[in-house]
Amino acid sequence: MFIEQATIFGFGKWVDYTIDFSSDNAIYIFGENESGKSTLHTFILFMLFGLPPKKREFYRPKTSGKLGGRLTVQDKGIRFTIERFHEVDNGAAKCYTSDGIQQDEQWLKNRLQGMTYASYQSVFSFSANDLSQVSEMNENELGEVILGIGLTGSKNLYAIERRLDDKMGDLFKPYGKKPKINQQLSKLQDMQIRLDQYKQLEASYYQKKTEANNMKTAITATKEKLEKLTNDRLFLGKMQHAQPSIQMYKTISKQLEDFPEHIPFPEDGITRLEKWKEKMLPLKSELAILQDNEKKYDQKIKNLQMHQLEKSILDQAEKMIEAEKRYDHLISEQNKHKADKDKQQIQVDKELEELDLHISREELVSMALSFQTEKTWKQIKVDSEQISLEKEQLQTEQNQIDRQRHHLQQQKSVLQEKLHSDNKIHEWQEKLQAVDEFAAKNYLKTFKEQQQNDWAKQRVRKRKAANYILIGLVFIGMIVGMFGILGTHTVSIFSSLLLVLLGMGQWFFQRHSIHEMDHAFMHEDDMPIRTNEINESEREMIMADLEKQHQYRNQIDAIEEQLKGLEIQYLKWEEKTYQTAEREKRIARQVQDQQLEYPFLSNMETSFWPELYYRLKSVIRMDKQVQDIAANFNKIICELEQIQEQVNTFFEQANREMKNKSIKQKFEWIHQLLDNHHETTKQMTYLTTYKKDAVEKQQQLQQQLQPHQMEIEKLYKLAGVNSEEAFYEKSRELKEKQDLLQKKDSLYQQLSAIDAEQDWQHMLQNVRDEHTLQLQLDQVQEKMKQCTTDLDKKRQDLADINAEITSIEGSDNISQLMHELEFEKEKLKQQAEQWAVVKSAKEILLQTKRTYRNKYLNKVMELTTDYFQELTGGIYVHVFPPVDDSTFIVENENGTRFHLSELSKGTVDQLYVSLRLAVSKSMSEKHALPFIIDDAFVHFDSIRTKRMVHLLNRIANDQQVIIFTCKKEVADTADNKSFIKLQNSIRIH
Repeated sequence: MFIEQATIFGFGKWVDYTIDFSSDNAIYIFGENESGKSTLHTFILFMLFGLPPKKREFYRPKTSGKLGGRLTVQDKGIRFTIERFHEVDNGAAKCYTSDGIQQDEQWLKNRLQGMTYASYQSVFSFSANDLSQVSEMNENELGEVILGIGLTGSKNLYAIERRLDDKMGDLFKPYGKKPKINQQLSKLQDMQIRLDQYKQLEASYYQKKTEANNMKTAITATKEKLEKLTNDRLFLGKMQHAQPSIQMYKTISKQLEDFPEHIPFPEDGITRLEKWKEKMLPLKSELAILQDNEKKYDQKIKNLQMHQLEKSILDQAEKMIEAEKRYDHLISEQNKHKADKDKQQIQVDKELEELDLHISREELVSMALSFQTEKTWKQIKVDSEQISLEKEQLQTEQNQIDRQRHHLQQQKSVLQEKLHSDNKIHEWQEKLQAVDEFAAKNYLKTFKEQQQNDWAKQRVRKRKAANYILIGLVFIGMIVGMFGILGTHTVSIFSSLLLVLLGMGQWFFQRHSIHEMDHAFMHEDDMPIRTNEINESEREMIMADLEKQHQYRNQIDAIEEQLKGLEIQYLKWEEKTYQTAEREKRIARQVQDQQLEYPFLSNMETSFWPELYYRLKSVIRMDKQVQDIAANFNKIICELEQIQEQVNTFFEQANREMKNKSIKQKFEWIHQLLDNHHETTKQMTYLTTYKKDAVEKQQQLQQQLQPHQMEIEKLYKLAGVNSEEAFYEKSRELKEKQDLLQKKDSLYQQLSAIDAEQDWQHMLQNVRDEHTLQLQLDQVQEKMKQCTTDLDKKRQDLADINAEITSIEGSDNISQLMHELEFEKEKLKQQAEQWAVVKSAKEILLQTKRTYRNKYLNKVMELTTDYFQELTGGIYVHVFPPVDDSTFIVENENGTRFHLSELSKGTVDQLYVSLRLAVSKSMSEKHALPFIIDDAFVHFDSIRTKRMVHLLNRIANDQQVIIFTCKKEVADTADNKSFIKLQNSIRIH
């Protein structure tokens, strides 16, 4: 992708500014600090990738309302213009190709092949800030960061890996104390120790429970012993008081001998007799009242039966009551519908009055607004607004083309004034040609003289060599011939002759070749040699003038090409203007059609049509509701008339006098009629029920009196008497005998309590003396005192043991600690899972780095080595990537290797720049995007800057490079390359 031109309508400090990038593949943009370089850099990225709304708002110009612009690019043979505006489609891109087709944001993303703002910043752009961050890192960190950039094109890879390491370190370290998992393990260990201590305490609990049980058994035995002693003491005490009771017992026994042995009388006879008599009295009184009430109920029922309604009239009255409910409901609905109708009618009239369209009710009813109408009005509004925007854009384009044409024509005029005539240029060229011919002939003459001197020396050597060879071959031939003559060998003689002939032949050949060379060097050039007509300074001035004239002509040709491009743009502008005018006419026809169909649209702007559609739609809907309410209102009136007819028919039979009364009075009369009937029926029901209850109660009272009488007779029979008086006499006699028996029994009980297991009758005859009883009593009390002291001690011991047991049982430390332990174990599990996730993420990252290393590292490192060697002037000839825990290693021309820590800051910066350029070069095979550098070598010296510029120019042969710099040296070093000076928006070449 090649950026040709950027047009800024408004972005930061730049307003209505055009910058041309088409002069060369390597563009140097020079400007002092605060001159707008970074803003221009951000504008290019904004046009390619867009920006979020808040960041766009940051770059809103102070002196212009527009924010946006255009960027013209060439990509794979397709020339198109990217256009973005902050206020249009939320900053979305519109792309216009050379054939006039408009494309959207997605089309641009497809051209960029998925490249994003962040990815571009990481791969194809870097600045001096990146170098400053690299210089602050240590050796290992720097190696990892550079390797991360070399592998993925992202300087954040190392930061991500460090965050993962920090996260793992925060969770767990094998010998750490502060990480969360280490702290959790220590916490679990402490809790386990406390739990073991609680378990030991729990084991002592069972021992104390055994001791407590044994102590309870001993206390129980002591209590039993104390209880026995207490009984003995009581027995002895009673024995002391037994003598008076025995005497009284003997007296009572003698009195009982005067009464019969058996007196028949029912138990509680008097009480039972009084009871039965008391119960029978109210029953008899109630029975008399019920009999009287029964007669009254019969008379009232006969009187009520005479006032009941007939069955037919009763059924019709009940139907009228049901009709009344419906009638009341319809009246309520009628009032509601009337209120709704009036309210809706007022709302419709109000809406029509607010719209002020002079639409009658009849027109409103017949008006049909379809979905297509809504769509048409919306489209007309959108098209009208778009036409207005396009006309404004076309005007802006026309002004821009006119400004550019005027500027280019001025430049062309200035350059044409600087051109000389063709005769003058031809004269300069002839002078230079003559000088060049003179220099060439002098050079040939000098070269020939040198060759002649060399040939003279070589000729002597060749003659000597030929003579030596001739003499040697003749000598050898003579020796071989002598051996042949002496030995009569014919072959030897022939060989000797052949050697002599060979020696003479090579001697003649060398003589001939020397003669030919002498003849060649003796040939003289017949052309006369002229003297130099101009000196060297004049020659350099002529060459400089010719170079300037050549540059002027090239610039004029370039301007003419640009003027041709502007003419093409103007033709395209005219085509767009024509298309816009046609669209405007088409929209006007659509507007006219709609106004013919809906005359009220004639005096209204098209921008308000969609809103008017919804208002009219609402008014039509409300008017339809008014009509529906009116229809329902009429139905209710019809149904009310039917109900009134039914009521009149009823009163023809029931009460003609009520015929002329109101419907409300008629319903009230019916209610009163039914209420009277229901009240009479209710009273008859009550009276019938009361009568039935009275009869049933009479039967019940008679049944209740019968068992009472039988019980009284049964009492008389048991007492063996026939009258109530005899019954009371026998009761008195029985009572006296029972009192004596009760006293005797009481004495018997008192005496039996002394010793239940002995025969107290016999004991009375053998009474112990008082002194013996007192002695036995003292002994028992002494034993009781000793036993009580022992019991108190054992109870105190048991209380102490129970207190310890209660303390253990009441404590929930074990359960709580076990619960906390399980909770902390679960927390440890979650932390371990979190550590495992982070560990897995780091392993995946490392695996990705290894995979990327195996795939791209060799190519990236080859390019890095090439660039680094060029930037360092051949001092360093190889760059080795990190292996295991090592860092980058560089090798110099002598084979000595150095780590990063052993290099100077400038050399490290050169290595970083080389690696970034290598990454961009590798990625440009897929994403052929321009490479943007923002003051990345601001700290380079002049020599390193020249090497950097030379390298960038070489890279620019395959990839566009845009360099933002504040160093004048860079612009000066970039000789014969176009650069742009950001100062008062003036373009410099």
